[in-house]
Amino acid sequence: MLKVIVPNLDQNNIVDKKLITFLEGKRKKNQVWNSLKGKKGIRIKGKLEHAFHNKCAYCEDNQGVTVDHFWPQSQLKPDGSNARWDYDNFILACGGCQSAKLAQLPKDNFDVLMVNPREDDPILYLYIDYQTGALAPIGPEAERGQLTIERLKLGERGEKYKMNDARRRKFMDVYHYMRDVVEFHSTNLPKSQDAWDRLRDHLTPANPYLAIIRQLFLDTPLGLVPLLESLRQIHPEFDDLIKDWCLPKP
Repeated sequence: MLKVIVPNLDQNNIVDKKLITFLEGKRKKNQVWNSLKGKKGIRIKGKLEHAFHNKCAYCEDNQGVTVDHFWPQSQLKPDGSNARWDYDNFILACGGCQSAKLAQLPKDNFDVLMVNPREDDPILYLYIDYQTGALAPIGPEAERGQLTIERLKLGERGEKYKMNDARRRKFMDVYHYMRDVVEFHSTNLPKSQDAWDRLRDHLTPANPYLAIIRQLFLDTPLGLVPLLESLRQIHPEFDDLIKDWCLPKP
């Protein structure tokens, strides 16, 4: 899971102003959810698809095909606003994550809150094992990570649908290309360049399972620090390449 910055709808933009009016009208009439059908609904979903790069914000696969309500649409948000038509409450998700979450409140009986990829930095609550690709809760508020794993059934689904293995392979691919860029830079420049091209492909924002790579870059295991430093020296453009999704930790 990555934190996703979704641009606000802008009152000064003619198109966005129409979308704001559209949502306000739906909210005032408390209209039933229609999965954002129609021209304006499609425009809103398009903005979400662009921001989330068509990926599920919860599990990070590339099947972000539906709009989930972080706070269930049948509920009011904690601030009393209508959750059903609140743009800030929309999360692009895959069918599996939405089905697992359903209409459950994103908190437990002790007011522990799920990780919200639009508001929270998941790296503070979820750790991805490099050897298995499995998720585990972490940090002083690990209970939030645990609740997120449970509500979305990320543990069992990670095994069943091989998402854990896909995350592990993502890490291994990126590590090997990083190593080849550095190792062959002085002895076989074409091979080093080929590895760099492949690495860049892996690091584009639309790729699935980038959270494990962000974890690698922001909390680099000590043994890999020299490798990452050498890569940055060879390709100073590296940080610019990843800036859209590898946000610094708060």
